Amino acid sequence: INCATLGITNDSSIPSALETNLVLPSYLAQILKNSNKKVKLIHISTRESIGKTFSSSEISIDSSGKLVPSKGFDETICELPKNLFGWMKLAAERAVSKYENHLILRLSTPYSIQLSGSQGGLISRLGYQAKHSGRVRLAGGGFQYRDPLHVSDISSLISTIHEEPTKPGTYHIGGGEENWFSLRDIVRLINPAVEILEDTGGDLGFTYDIAR
Repeated sequence: INCATLGITNDSSIPSALETNLVLPSYLAQILKNSNKKVKLIHISTRESIGKTFSSSEISIDSSGKLVPSKGFDETICELPKNLFGWMKLAAERAVSKYENHLILRLSTPYSIQLSGSQGGLISRLGYQAKHSGRVRLAGGGFQYRDPLHVSDISSLISTIHEEPTKPGTYHIGGGEENWFSLRDIVRLINPAVEILEDTGGDLGFTYDIAR
């Protein structure tokens, strides 16, 4: 089960990120391929390997006048990463897929309550800020969509597919349609009185179709 990943913070971190994100899983797949055994390889990837975010045609307006995604992205989507990290992760997926008994899990937006101070993943960090400071800064006002999934659910899923027969291939792993929230929605669920400060940038976000 390969959970190792390393973000890119500056040019000097690129060699280490390349070793961790691409070379390591490539070696794992090659070792298993050469062993002629049927060991299952579970590779944890990311939505960054897709790159795509919603276009205006993929967002609809519900009966209350709220913008909502009309669908999530399924595994047939054409990948076009937007950054070097995403290209590394996509290359790793391609390398892992050459081993017959592989499972690639593309995580959407995982979160937990584990923080170092106020630092952590996007959802955890925003939740902490909304609760403790009552103020968050969101690009474009926070209309970007996510389908957050708690790490305990991810762990349960990995245990299940480790123990039970699962068809090899790529799987999109997210919180499901009932957990499609804009970032504005998320912080307001945590603190209805939160002050949202608008920042520059932003997009319409992304969610997964997790039918598979």
